[in-house]
Amino acid sequence: MKILILASNYRKITVDSISAPERITALIADDLASRGYDVTLAASGDSQTMAKLFSVSSKECYGDINLKGERHVDFEFMLIKEAIKFANENNIEIIHSQFDTRSAIYADFAKMPVIATLHSPIDGRNR
Repeated sequence: MKILILASNYRKITVDSISAPERITALIADDLASRGYDVTLAASGDSQTMAKLFSVSSKECYGDINLKGERHVDFEFMLIKEAIKFANENNIEIIHSQFDTRSAIYADFAKMPVIATLHSPIDGRNR
């Protein structure tokens, strides 16, 4: 099965990340790859994974002083759009998005099912 895991390029994805969503995403990608699935992780270019890596940025946006505030969101939307284009062109069978609702905007353009894991409440409040 060909799987694309769609993650943010705001922070790099690694199993050593102190941030739970990034660590969980890395564990999912690595576990699926170790089980023989054809996995591509769409994330920042400095992410570390056993899966193939697809990116539109060479490194995470988090530390870039030019992307303070919400400016990094434009790069996330670019990654989502390009990752779906990649998935369509490479016969990906399913996209597993790690975004809250951002990837839902583009899901209709995917030729395959898009599922999402929500790492926090949609309204932004912790309960």
